[in-house]
Amino acid sequence: MFRKLQGLLGRYESEIWIRVVGSALSTITGLMVRPFLVLYLYDQLDGSVLLPMIVVGLSPLCGMVVSWFGGGISDRLGRKPVMIASLLVQMLCMIGYALS
Repeated sequence: MFRKLQGLLGRYESEIWIRVVGSALSTITGLMVRPFLVLYLYDQLDGSVLLPMIVVGLSPLCGMVVSWFGGGISDRLGRKPVMIASLLVQMLCMIGYALS
């Protein structure tokens, strides 16, 4: 069984696994933070429901808009710098969530 797992892991390059782990961590942390952010904003905005939902919904919306241009940007600058920059932006967003 260990050899099958080792064969599966060795099938792909390390860059792929770094991207998979980075995406998984950012997705998991986003899923853990967003419900509490909605509750916190609801409390801070005196019961406003619409504004916290807009704030939390902006993240996927911005992701969709940026992904339309991401292919062209990665063709010009290269995939690796664009992926590193996107992970750094995601990290800054998570720090902003934590500080809010």
